[in-house]
Amino acid sequence: MKNKLLVGFVFISLLISKPSFANWVKVSQNESIKLFVNLKSLSGSRNQKYVWVLMDERQPKESYKSRVAHMSIDCKIGRHKLLALFLYDDHMGKGKVLFEHQNLKKGWRSTKPGSVGYSVLKEICDK
Repeated sequence: MKNKLLVGFVFISLLISKPSFANWVKVSQNESIKLFVNLKSLSGSRNQKYVWVLMDERQPKESYKSRVAHMSIDCKIGRHKLLALFLYDDHMGKGKVLFEHQNLKKGWRSTKPGSVGYSVLKEICDK
């Protein structure tokens, strides 16, 4: 029971916190985005981890140039879930917050080998 309360407290505190913009480590890139993780934000258990991810757009989208997301990663099954999302008008999660959505109710998504997201899963789950 104590463990469930502790995990719940940590989870809720991570959801209501804003991402820290230091300590980004580049894990992957393709023609459209550069992908970074904040390893200092890494928490959770061996199979279930939580981390902040930064997606810096190489070709800016409509009005935003970067996205910062809080994610839950299931290392055992190889899937991820979006928990919070912030869109910024500048690169590297800087500038004005254009959109903020916390406490998202998104479902689990498969992380396909070879995808940009798979590099996040590998980086996080190997820690």
